[in-house]
Amino acid sequence: MPNFIATRETTGFEDRPLEDIQQETSMISLGYLPLHVVGRSSATVTYREGHEVVEEGTDRQAKTGDSGHDQQQRDAIVRLRQT
Repeated sequence: MPNFIATRETTGFEDRPLEDIQQETSMISLGYLPLHVVGRSSATVTYREGHEVVEEGTDRQAKTGDSGHDQQQRDAIVRLRQT
């Protein structure tokens, strides 16, 4: 195989099933979230002499933003755990 340089683009996905979480004094219900993008990364990869080499400092990661509703649920869980 010849030597070459490429950019590896990676996209991460997740979903969340319907879930009830029992806290000490309350119950929290988290709604179902379908499969959605949670992050992306990009890295320059070189293939030399039969081996893959990821170039130092080229890995760039970006986390996608949460919907406001999803973030509110996370904030509520954090507040409940702190009390």
